[in-house]
Amino acid sequence: MTTFNKDASRSSVVRAHGTSVTQEPDSLPDTETSGLPEVSKPKHHPHNLLQHYTLTGTAAELERMIEEQRPFLGKVCLSGQASVWYAKPNTGKTLLTMHLMIDAVINGGIEPSNIYYIAADDSAHGLVEKLHIMEDYGINIVAPGHNGFETKTLAQTMRAMIVRDAAAGIYIVADTLKKFMSLMDKNEGRAFGELIRQFTMKGGTFLALAHTNKQRGSDGKLVYAGTSDIMEDFDCAYVIDELVGAGNGRERIVEFDCTKRRGNVAQSVAYSFTTDPDASYAGLLASVQEVDPATMDGLQRQVAIRSDAVIIAAIEAVILEGITTKMELARAVGAREGLGRQSVVGIIDKYTGKDPDAHKWDFSVGERGRKVFSMLAAATCASD
Repeated sequence: MTTFNKDASRSSVVRAHGTSVTQEPDSLPDTETSGLPEVSKPKHHPHNLLQHYTLTGTAAELERMIEEQRPFLGKVCLSGQASVWYAKPNTGKTLLTMHLMIDAVINGGIEPSNIYYIAADDSAHGLVEKLHIMEDYGINIVAPGHNGFETKTLAQTMRAMIVRDAAAGIYIVADTLKKFMSLMDKNEGRAFGELIRQFTMKGGTFLALAHTNKQRGSDGKLVYAGTSDIMEDFDCAYVIDELVGAGNGRERIVEFDCTKRRGNVAQSVAYSFTTDPDASYAGLLASVQEVDPATMDGLQRQVAIRSDAVIIAAIEAVILEGITTKMELARAVGAREGLGRQSVVGIIDKYTGKDPDAHKWDFSVGERGRKVFSMLAAATCASD
């Protein structure tokens, strides 16, 4: 029999007839449990350190702690969740956030003293202007450089709230996210996401406002700035984009497009507000209105037609010249406009149908099943 005693404080491994037997010590040594809590070992799990962390038996207590999942900001932010809104600068995300916070207090039953808007991306004049407005509703505004608050204070305070079970029913809006973490650092993003998750698990609500990249994606849509960690770790994400050309010249229309959702939030919702350069911030807030979905459908169609106008005109001209099958149309229009055939085919399909309000041409089935395109009567009259 050969016995190996590695250390008096560690278990001994005894080899006998090719069999290893581990003899457990009476208690784990300090070197094995460094940094772990004191554990009173249950009878059935004498060495299971995870038993200290189990939540079994605390469901009722946790249920009292968490925030009921109800709307916080309109149809685009739920209480008890972590949400992020991405937009280009000067799109109106701060304006819309403030409008929706006020509406949450007036119509949503949210206690204003529990809302904390962190204004970390504003001028001194802008801060005072917003403070005057929010004071009327009892909503808290916090800003770096005032009352000892710094950007790093937010994470420190949230950690303390988590430990003290003081997060329930608290609403934090961080404007903007880049002031509190590096969007390009994956480790920082992961750590911040974990902090926010702990905050919402304790009943808090967190909304971050963030920017998109300057360049759009290949599909023409805005792309969120930074790594994917925040998008992956948060419950809900929206990209806010202006519907260029949809307003009447005196207003701007922006659309929230949901790119990640948990819970009952809208896939898309749009708001309009004045572009009057002489309007005060209070006047801008007063002008914000939700755009009716039916109206929005019509506006989106008009914008799409405007952006596709050059290709539509080229397709119409080629059809009138007698080139009427889809692939011949795509080849001819692509050559004239310097476009790929797939792009042209997409526009052909998009405006194919019998509704003159939404379509430009239709097709009939010819010899050997070939689709022969022709202009709709209304579209032909319009082009004449």
